[in-house]
Amino acid sequence: ACLGYWTIDLKTRKVVWSKGLYALLGMSETLHKPQVATQLDIYQPEDRAGVISHFQRAVNLGEDFDFELRIIRRRDKATRLIRTKGGVE
Repeated sequence: ACLGYWTIDLKTRKVVWSKGLYALLGMSETLHKPQVATQLDIYQPEDRAGVISHFQRAVNLGEDFDFELRIIRRRDKATRLIRTKGGVE
């Protein structure tokens, strides 16, 4: 299993990805700088509405999230099923 994480500072909108997330996504830390505006691009298009719904509930209601979705690896364009868990601090 490949483990990774990301954070978004809701005030500054700064996005940080862990080395594990870069590896999971098949992306280079030096070539890709994540941004809020493009954060959804890593997910399968059909899964994006669900991702938005989970994240909005986390931000608006303080709910934790735990769900599965598909990501698109940049290097080989492969689709992978992943589990994502998190919440808002």
